[in-house]
Amino acid sequence: MTSTASARCAAETLAASNSAPRFLPCSEHGMLLELPDLESALAWHDAIGQAMEQAHERQDGFALRHVRLLLPAARTVFVEFDALRTTADAVAQAIRSINVDASGQRAHRQITVPVCYNGEDLDDVAQLLHCSVQHLVERHMAQPWRVAFAGFAPGFNYLTGGNALFDVPRRATPRLRVPQGAVGLAGTFSGIYPRESSGGWQLIGVTSLPMWDESHEHPALLQPGDDVQFTAVREQVHAQQPAPHDAASSATPLSVSTPSGSTSSPAASSASTPSAPSHATPVLTVIRPGLLCTYQDEGRHAAQLGVTGSGAADRASFHLANELVGNAHDAVALEIIGAGAQFEALTDVTLAIAGAHVPLSIDSDGQHTTLTHPQAFLLKAGERLSVGEPVAGVRAYLAVQGGFAARRTLNSSSTDTMSGLGPSPLQPHDTLCVDTVDIRASTSVASCSPAQPRAWSTSLPRPHAVTELTVTPGPRIDWFTKAGQASLFSQVWRVTAQSDRVGLRLAGEPLERTDARELASEATIPGSIEVTGSGLPIVFLRDQPVTGGYPVIAVLDDTSINTAAQLPAGALVKFRLKPSSHASCCAVISAAATCASPTPLPETELTCNAS
Repeated sequence: MTSTASARCAAETLAASNSAPRFLPCSEHGMLLELPDLESALAWHDAIGQAMEQAHERQDGFALRHVRLLLPAARTVFVEFDALRTTADAVAQAIRSINVDASGQRAHRQITVPVCYNGEDLDDVAQLLHCSVQHLVERHMAQPWRVAFAGFAPGFNYLTGGNALFDVPRRATPRLRVPQGAVGLAGTFSGIYPRESSGGWQLIGVTSLPMWDESHEHPALLQPGDDVQFTAVREQVHAQQPAPHDAASSATPLSVSTPSGSTSSPAASSASTPSAPSHATPVLTVIRPGLLCTYQDEGRHAAQLGVTGSGAADRASFHLANELVGNAHDAVALEIIGAGAQFEALTDVTLAIAGAHVPLSIDSDGQHTTLTHPQAFLLKAGERLSVGEPVAGVRAYLAVQGGFAARRTLNSSSTDTMSGLGPSPLQPHDTLCVDTVDIRASTSVASCSPAQPRAWSTSLPRPHAVTELTVTPGPRIDWFTKAGQASLFSQVWRVTAQSDRVGLRLAGEPLERTDARELASEATIPGSIEVTGSGLPIVFLRDQPVTGGYPVIAVLDDTSINTAAQLPAGALVKFRLKPSSHASCCAVISAAATCASPTPLPETELTCNAS
């Protein structure tokens, strides 16, 4: 580590030691630690991580052993815990007992990134910062950058350096196309676009170094805590990732210095993931996929890489479909949205469908059979299964005995519609398989027996009917006025057609805010109700962004997330505050703070935030 980087680490630790976190509720199994600045957030993130490691090694620190995720952001650290094994109060008490001053500094990898400084905004940024292009490039290379946290896309990271020169506003109009490998500036951060996408950062150069490669066991090149050194290259650098057979002849080698001082390549321990599973038995052909048909399972656990969880939007219905055919609850199934899906059996196969109340029919040699309940059924070779227009709900889950076989990325076969990870949505003529040698699938069939048929749920949402969703206070509920908070619960919201697996956009009367500041990026989770600049809420579902920049006023409980996933366009929604949320909110308040609720919620339910 350079002397400059060491000095920065010491400054970060000193700043963190002088600022105790403010605890904010963020779901029934999570909380946000709010801190004064990025340096404090990163220092607390590292200190909590070290305390967790020590708790596991010594088998003490019961609460910290049940923390499942730490996610740093610009001024916060999100902490997710297992609510069946510990409580918010116990986790908060354990965190308050951590001595940040005594926490050792973690060793950091040193990564060199070659850049061709020819970005479209280079001249404009130099003019904006009142310096020459040469001076800007030299300062960018001399700056000791560190990966602070993951951002809006897999492999996109926010790099911080603390240099006052680099404070650059985003472009007024974002570009629709930013090339892969583009190096940009925004605010006090630098970043590298891992793939082609839209974006509003000021572009100063481009690198040929791939930031994200799904064929690697660890697909993200940069990890939080890594030190990054930019270096200029004269030759033309292309933004496209080289093809596998050209990788060895790449003109720019990657240098990664590990904490021990050795040098390694991220590809050295990689494991290739085939695009299609081997030893798979074809069982179905897609005749029509319907509006949208995707592979889904329990999802991913890689938020620290900027990867959302994805997975089945309605977990309860997904689990039921697997249970009906005797699978393990996490076997891969199909999520079918809307009407029109049709499949033909290539061999005799046992299937089940659950979730949205959809008409089901089997056609065989002119014979038409209607299925009236969620149940396991045999589809014989040559027969066709048709899925009709949902009567209630919007997402149906089709499970096959043994589980569908699909390409896995980061230990999941789920299709992530926001980032494009995982298998593509199904298309006509696609062949669907069961992996006959998959241990997970074979074990699930051997150890479970098919469940009895069920009735369609009577609580499924219907168009133009009011569905009640239960929430707990969000971390930024105090950013809204008394009238704004009351309006969230008093009015009936309408689900708009601009809704998808990322989230539900709601129409209604805008919510009034007390705090009009721009919110620094912080964690968002499934069920978060984020209020945009228009004052209208978005209810995030399973493909939500990992971080967001708008205040979260409330968070759905787990049951309501499943219900929300079944809301069709035109459905009406009313929010209800969970009766126990007042106590759980107070439980995470700092011991030094008093419980204060300046803004009462409807029906005398209060929300508490530490000051």
